[in-house]
Amino acid sequence: MHCCLDFSAAEKELPAICSGNLETNPASGLGTNASIPPAERKVPKAIFFGGGFTDDEFEKLSAAVKARSPDVHFVKVQKRDVLAAGSFGPNPETIAKIYRKKMAALAAA
Repeated sequence: MHCCLDFSAAEKELPAICSGNLETNPASGLGTNASIPPAERKVPKAIFFGGGFTDDEFEKLSAAVKARSPDVHFVKVQKRDVLAAGSFGPNPETIAKIYRKKMAALAAA
C-alpha cells in the first residue's frame, strides 16, 4: 500500500508507482511501501480517495494516472456518500461499506 495525504504528493507519486516505478517512496511515510524494499512492492491496481481530495483534484490525479496506467481503478468516498448511507459524520463502518459497494460495482463492470 502506498499512502498519500495531500494532492501535491499524490500528483507526484501515484502516476509513477502505478506505472511501475516501485522506487517511489511515500512522502507520508505511511503504508507498506514505506517499510518494504522496492523489490517486494507491487504495482497498485486501485486507488482509494477520501473526502480530503476535491473533485477537481480527483479528476486531475485520475487523468494523470490513467495516462500512464489505464487499467488502474479509482474509488472515491465523499461526505455526500456517507450522508446518503445514513451517517452524519465520518463513521468508519459506513465508509468501509461504501468502499466495498463501489469496489463490487467495479468488479461487476
